[in-house]
Amino acid sequence: MPGHGDGTFAAHTDYPAAGGPAAIAIADLDEDSRPDVVYVNQYNYPEVVSAVSVMLGHGDGTLAPRLETPCGFSPRGLRVVDLDGDGHLDAATSNSGNSVSILLGRGDGTFRSRADYGTGNTALSLDVGDVDHDGYPDVVAVNYLRPRCPCSDRGRRASWAWRPHPRPAR
Repeated sequence: MPGHGDGTFAAHTDYPAAGGPAAIAIADLDEDSRPDVVYVNQYNYPEVVSAVSVMLGHGDGTLAPRLETPCGFSPRGLRVVDLDGDGHLDAATSNSGNSVSILLGRGDGTFRSRADYGTGNTALSLDVGDVDHDGYPDVVAVNYLRPRCPCSDRGRRASWAWRPHPRPAR
């Protein structure tokens, strides 16, 4: 919905999406100074693959048809950030299929083939930051069924474990 700058918005425009869109981000993936829309498709049907979808922005509030790059099974979370230091935005997805997918951007709105990293059961959400202060981005994911936060750091893997506070007896 286009904003008027005063907290009000114009009517929405619908764009066809596939596979149960979940997380969404706005970023300039094709480096043309116009915002693009990036989202993940969480369902995996015969005609729809779990994917990162990109709709390139025209700069006037309209979007091009989606481009899809497969990612791990049933993605739920999405972060768009330069993970490999090449100046192009990349995508990281947390997947219900027990993985995090890393898709390195080409700078033209497309991604190279993904690399998957195991996470334990049902990675629901993720974030990116320099957790270990080595100057490289780390990916941290939270899992639905196990109290672990697996992390990936540019191909090197490490795990930071945490324990939830004990629940009070009922």
